[in-house]
Amino acid sequence: MALLLKSGIVVTQDAALGVLPKGDVLVDGSRIAAIAPQIAAPGAEVVECSGHFVMPGLINAHMHTWQTALRSVAANWTLLEYFRHVHAGLATVFTPEDIHVATLAGALNQLDHGVTTLVDWCHNNPTPQHTDAAVAGLKESGIRAAFFHGSPKPDPKPGEPHFSEVPHPRREIERLLKGPLADREALVTLGMAVLGPHYSTLDVSAHDFALAKELGLVASMHQGGGEAKTPGGWETLME
Repeated sequence: MALLLKSGIVVTQDAALGVLPKGDVLVDGSRIAAIAPQIAAPGAEVVECSGHFVMPGLINAHMHTWQTALRSVAANWTLLEYFRHVHAGLATVFTPEDIHVATLAGALNQLDHGVTTLVDWCHNNPTPQHTDAAVAGLKESGIRAAFFHGSPKPDPKPGEPHFSEVPHPRREIERLLKGPLADREALVTLGMAVLGPHYSTLDVSAHDFALAKELGLVASMHQGGGEAKTPGGWETLME
């Protein structure tokens, strides 16, 4: 069924059309069929948009969607307090069901606020079950998302390496590419949320970038927020 968005302020993102102070948008199924100052479309469902913007969906390029369940918890914390209380504390007790509910709620909230494409930088994946629960939450919401698989950052137990010394898990990335995120043209696709030289050793950074390149995936990382784990790491990696 056709849908006619009527008399809105249309931000077309088209150089030829520009912004229509009062315009119509006709949507036929999943495609925009026409944009014009005035459109006649008998039989179409009409939505009156006077005084409202009509525009393409927004893109949120970085969000830890699983942390929707923790919204406002860390408002008065420093970064170090956040690491201690969230990654070394609260994150460790999240179940797959918790991850699923939080991710679904977070994605739906994004849609409710005009975001139609989301980069979910998910770094609480202690088990494949947690990962699959997050992916399922994104898929159920209907949002377009790049699921960037990260790794947990708990305090290491005696005898265990610090997370900065642990390479990204090849087996898990390959499992996702062969399983729930095999379709690279689907609404939800895979990326890698790596540590990068600011938060990992040089060897781990080199490994993670090489893995992403080998598998044809985009790698994303945080940069800044305290002293770098590998000072001059970018310069060394680029040599």
